[in-house]
Amino acid sequence: MVDTFEIIEKPEICQFSENLGKMIIRNKNSSLTCIYMTVRLDDATICDKLTLYYDAESLITINLRDIVHTLLECEFPRQTGVTDFTYLYITLTDTATTKTYRFQVIAGGVAAPRKVGLDWWARNFLTWQGQIVTMPAWQPQWLSVVKLNRDPQFLRIKSRLYTAEGIERTQDIFTASEEGIVRINVSFELLWRNICVSEELTPIAYDIYGLGANSVSEPDTAGAKNYPFAQRYILRSGNFRDRCFLFQNSLGGFDTIIASGLSTLLPEGEVDTFINQGREAELSNDYTSIWQQNTGYISSSSIARQWQEFLHSSNRYLYADGEWKQIIVTEYEVKHKEAALNSYTFKYHLSEKDEANYYDRAELPEPELPTDFWQIPSIRRE
Repeated sequence: MVDTFEIIEKPEICQFSENLGKMIIRNKNSSLTCIYMTVRLDDATICDKLTLYYDAESLITINLRDIVHTLLECEFPRQTGVTDFTYLYITLTDTATTKTYRFQVIAGGVAAPRKVGLDWWARNFLTWQGQIVTMPAWQPQWLSVVKLNRDPQFLRIKSRLYTAEGIERTQDIFTASEEGIVRINVSFELLWRNICVSEELTPIAYDIYGLGANSVSEPDTAGAKNYPFAQRYILRSGNFRDRCFLFQNSLGGFDTIIASGLSTLLPEGEVDTFINQGREAELSNDYTSIWQQNTGYISSSSIARQWQEFLHSSNRYLYADGEWKQIIVTEYEVKHKEAALNSYTFKYHLSEKDEANYYDRAELPEPELPTDFWQIPSIRRE
């Protein structure tokens, strides 16, 4: 049976939602004036047998980006592993022909008109961090990379540690065989702290990189491409003002970034009262903790781009007390001048309101009196 329509343009099989592009359909049977389109996103039906009519040139243009770009979101990564792609299914049918097309879609996008192909997915982590990042050792880090079904079959994610003693250490972090989005916890605390303590090493930096392999046991020297290219983290001492934020970036990955500027608590809320027999009493108190955070001076264009990505994101978290807490950014002030020291300011509050405090008593030690008179805090030298 001869097809009654043909596809003359369609996007790559794997693509960002913002760069998904168009499908253009050409009519091959002049007696037919329309086709019917059904769209599914994974198991969810977006539309069912929507009627599309050919134009004067016997063409139908479907802007796929407009269908999906507001429907995708990424879950916060809890552990290292492979996340399935979101699949977009387009079924086109008329009285004689039915065809279904499948696309792997990742939330995000790159600047138009650049196109993302197989080599780009292989070379790059899904991050807007510069390839060299300076950070405190306690800062959590997550990296994501796209694994497609292509040779070599296995993607081995590795890390290399550099130390002040000139000793290097290398370890495998994760090996992926199935296709999907590989999300990896690459925090120094998880990967290298115990090794540095046990071997009494002074860490300077560590790399995260990929290596293609044709089998799980294949040695690293087999000659496979060193993809994705390395991400390097240079360690620094912590600052008491450092606060770590995490956000979903516009590449479908998750970045962390440190704000080293002043953090100010500016609580807001309304108090409802009532008057009974001439006496006013409080009925409710809507006290809400709101923080005003300054980024600290922004030292490079890549860090500025990261902060702009943070403010553009709608999925953001604060690292506090060893856990991630989702936040809502309500205001921000950005003035970025070329060739000048810049800093940004934003206000945020916790997504899940929690104004409670916690305290747990412990057994007190025996009091120790100072042996030197001048150690008594209440005494000041003249």
